[in-house]
Amino acid sequence: GMPDRYYYLSSTPHMAELRKLYQAHIAAVFQLAGFADSPARAAAVFALENKLAKLHATRVESEDVHGAVQWKRAELIAKAPGLDWPTLLDAAGLPEAADFVIWHPKAIPGLSALAASEPLNAWKDWLAFHAIENASPFLPKAFVAEYFAFHGKALSGIPELRPRWQRGMDFTSDALGDTVGKLYAQ
Repeated sequence: GMPDRYYYLSSTPHMAELRKLYQAHIAAVFQLAGFADSPARAAAVFALENKLAKLHATRVESEDVHGAVQWKRAELIAKAPGLDWPTLLDAAGLPEAADFVIWHPKAIPGLSALAASEPLNAWKDWLAFHAIENASPFLPKAFVAEYFAFHGKALSGIPELRPRWQRGMDFTSDALGDTVGKLYAQ
């Protein structure tokens, strides 16, 4: 949800304020989408994301290209219990994959265990929130405004939302950029 684990774990006043704003944002998104008990759902989603952040690698660890390891399929299943790896890998189109490059070998076992230990409803709410969040630019104006209030103003310091026509042009350029560029070059 927030850009990096630092936003969840830092004790600075600015980050503490952003966490409050983010939790209020989650609740507002749930409320806009018609979910009952949006503050409790927001608290559960935020708590889950906080647990995820604690398990993730730091930025410094992520930038260490030599920190990646290779695990065999059996090692993945043994070292990271909690997820149904065969089902997950099958769904990912990797039913026969034997070797995996693990970029964050300390995080994967913890994340896998978290998947097994957290209540299913927390995961459902987390997925619902992020599905709505990802669709926010295409939903009614209230969703766009809420998304911008947190991601634009609070996180990025952008003073005002760009006009709809400019945002529409950006989406079109992103979706058709290469295709239009090739036609233009011809």
